[in-house]
Amino acid sequence: MNLFQKTVGSMLLLTVLVASAAFHNDKVTFRLHLKEGDSYRLYNLIDQDINQVVMGQEQAVKQKIGMGYRYDVLSADDGVYRVKVTYYRIYFEQSGPMGDILYDSENPPETLPMQAKGFAGLQGQSLTLTFNEMGLVQDVAGVDEMLANVMKQFEEIDPTMKAQVEQGLRRQFGAEAIKSQMETMFAIYPEEPVGVGDTWSKDIVLNTGLPLKIATTYRVETIEGGRAELSVRSNITAASDEPMNMGGMEIVLDLSGTQKGTAAMEVGSGMVVASEMEQHVSGDMLVNDGAMTWPLDMKTKSSLQLEQ
Repeated sequence: MNLFQKTVGSMLLLTVLVASAAFHNDKVTFRLHLKEGDSYRLYNLIDQDINQVVMGQEQAVKQKIGMGYRYDVLSADDGVYRVKVTYYRIYFEQSGPMGDILYDSENPPETLPMQAKGFAGLQGQSLTLTFNEMGLVQDVAGVDEMLANVMKQFEEIDPTMKAQVEQGLRRQFGAEAIKSQMETMFAIYPEEPVGVGDTWSKDIVLNTGLPLKIATTYRVETIEGGRAELSVRSNITAASDEPMNMGGMEIVLDLSGTQKGTAAMEVGSGMVVASEMEQHVSGDMLVNDGAMTWPLDMKTKSSLQLEQ
């Protein structure tokens, strides 16, 4: 190889190395960037195995809960977005001590099981949420109207049971619960620009069902073609050591767990358009100041997918 060939080869190698370094050092600012008139349909499927001992009796429940959310952007003004969120599809399947239950809004049964009425009542219901560019929910409007429509499914049941049903629905679909649900999907953005290999952390309190604190670390694996692939690792603890009222009982959660998975973000809009997660939470539910202890083991697989 002559001197010219060596020089050209070295220059080409240097060019490749510089280009590669520039690519990997590029930083992207992840934010929610929506436009008025935008519409997204996301389907979230949760698959759970729940094993619990209640009053000495082992209870094993398998269930799948699917919810389709349609997000219609009503307005976009200086990083503040008003979004109409509509439940366009509901799926509920459960096998356990209460028998087998199946409800699919796309193929509803002739007779609606009592345990599925709350989910069935959500079909077609809408809320209006206000997000900022960090994905934080600033306002939730329409909850009372939505829950009133859902409760129409329970007009004929005993008033005491009806009150318990409404309490349970508010715990799962009240304003704070909706806020925490949505922020687990949206409020994940780092404060600073990030590139491939960078990490950041976010804490979210999930207030649906069992209140849990999820401390998550995100890592950028790739940024390519307008899409960012993230890896996700979380530690999970009870959100509070204060008792929660459930069915007239005071229950303190002594739970912990982990979560791992992946998520794909559309860089231009900041929307998470796909994710796969595995979660394992276990521990004890302490009832009425420790008068009873109910061990709990819960394994959850969840997937989120953009639908056309």
